[in-house]
Amino acid sequence: MFNRFFVSLGFISCLSLSGCGLFEPRSPANEDGRTVLLVLSTAATIADQVCAGYALEHEDVQLAHDCALAYANVSQKLVLAETMLNNKDKQFLCGIKAVELGLEDFATLLENKTGHVPDAVKYAEMVARAVSSSCQE
Repeated sequence: MFNRFFVSLGFISCLSLSGCGLFEPRSPANEDGRTVLLVLSTAATIADQVCAGYALEHEDVQLAHDCALAYANVSQKLVLAETMLNNKDKQFLCGIKAVELGLEDFATLLENKTGHVPDAVKYAEMVARAVSSSCQE
């Protein structure tokens, strides 16, 4: 009985300290980072849909090409930021800053060509700006 007590105590200690590797503790920072990435990627998708829809409606091939380039630029930066998050890279916030700059370029394109920037894009820019303000390049 005495032996079983110490084994149980050791098992409970192991679980509470996550030292056994049975499960990894949840990381609020990681989850917050993924939430930010989701907001930014959703905004990029919405911007692309609005841009492409406008280009189709007005049969503007150059705009369609510019939309595709802007979306590819933001997507590439999102993938880089996600990789940084997965690798627990301390420069993750700077990755978000890069995405913010890509979204700003996309928003400028939309404003100049369509006269409208979707609210989701404006909100995502605001979130990215707030999150990336601590970027130390």
